[in-house]
Amino acid sequence: MIWAGSTLALLVPLIGLLAAWMYYKQGYVDLRIAGLIGIGFFLGGFLGAKLATGLSNPVLEKVFGIALLLISLKMILAK
Repeated sequence: MIWAGSTLALLVPLIGLLAAWMYYKQGYVDLRIAGLIGIGFFLGGFLGAKLATGLSNPVLEKVFGIALLLISLKMILAK
């Protein structure tokens, strides 16, 4: 699990903020919507991490696999 937290610690500040800044400078960011989504990400990330750290690795792998399967089916069946 240490890799998951380490990866997030690198990605969010360095890549996410710089990319968002570039989009903002070109007028592609609605700050109200971004704020609401940010609150959702913050709460979802906190609750998801709390849940994930309480699960065993085999259970977490199965949950992740099911999520990937559902997403792939949605993409395959999309019109």
